[in-house]
Formats: sequence, C-alpha cells, structure tokens
Amino acid sequence: MFFTIISTTAVTAISLVTAIGVAMWFEAKPQVRRDIERLLEQCRETEQWDERSELKLSQWLLGTNEEELYKCGLIKLHKIRRSISEYLYVHLYGRDPVPPTGVLESALQNWADRLRERRNNRIR
Repeated sequence: MFFTIISTTAVTAISLVTAIGVAMWFEAKPQVRRDIERLLEQCRETEQWDERSELKLSQWLLGTNEEELYKCGLIKLHKIRRSISEYLYVHLYGRDPVPPTGVLESALQNWADRLRERRNNRIR
C-alpha cells in the first residue's frame, strides 16, 4: 500500500515535470523567433545593409527562408539566432574575430530567469 502511494506520487510528479518542460519548450520557440525577427530588423536598419546583404541573408539563415522560420525546430532556431547575431555584428563592426556579446547572452539569461522564477513559484 505504502509503495503504491509513493509510486503513484512519483509518476504524477514526473508527469507534471514533463508537462511543464514541454510547455516551456513550446514557449521558447516563439521567443527565439521574435529574437530572430528583432535581429533582422536591426540588421536592416544599419547603414551598411544593402541589396547584397539581403541576397546573402539566406546563407545566414542557414538555408531557411524568413517564412519558414515557423516550421523550424528549436535547436535550428537557436543556431539561426546565433548566426544572425553574428551577421548583425559584421554589419556594425566588420569582420572582427571577437564574437558578439550581449544579444544572445541576454536572451538566454532572460529565459533562464523565467525558468528559475517558475520553479521557485512551484516550490512555494
């Protein structure tokens, strides 16, 4: 009897954690897409952006059209976001070997903070 209660509680807890993880996974995709769209907007606003930049854009989107971003998985979206942040950096500062800082890191930090906040709210 005691084992049954513990195992039922454990299964329920695992199911809850899985459901929360899946919900966060699906919530992350729109956030990463918004980050990509914001980065593309910033790229297009730079003085260095021209027709040639627009032609090379699919290369930086890793062979994906802007319309196809909604079909991409989260891992590919993260790669595209990193690529576009590098592209923005190139347009702002040239081909400097120093990687762009702040753009990707702040987005990841915000996401981690939201996860921590949700976990803390569940524990209380």
